[in-house]
Formats: sequence, C-alpha cells, structure tokens
Amino acid sequence: MDAAGNFRGFSPTPQRAQALNHLAGSLWFRSTIGFRKTGGIWRITHEHNSTPFYMDGSDKAALNLQP
Repeated sequence: MDAAGNFRGFSPTPQRAQALNHLAGSLWFRSTIGFRKTGGIWRITHEHNSTPFYMDGSDKAALNLQP
C-alpha cells in the first residue's frame, strides 16, 4: 500500500481476507480475517496474525526472512 511496505498483498474472498504486513525493521507477518454476513451486514468473526519462526527448538521469530 505505501512505499514503506506496510501492506504487500491482499487476496479477498467473500468470507476471508489475507494480507502480508511489514512491521518496523525486518519483521513480516501474515494476517487473516474471517467474515460472516448476518442480517445483510458483513461482520468480522475471526482474526489471526502469525509470524514465521525457526523450528529448531528455539521458537524464535525468523526476523531475517523476506517475502
């Protein structure tokens, strides 16, 4: 969305939106938002954010990855 890369992608479906977000430094994370239409109004029913991490037992965030 902006030159700093705070929003890199968007894949909408009627029920779900996904985005790849950039936070200060080199931290990238994925956001997923679930929607449900009730009474003619779309409402957010679920939100999930995830950061890649090293699966070496340390469970540390993988800060050096790039999309």
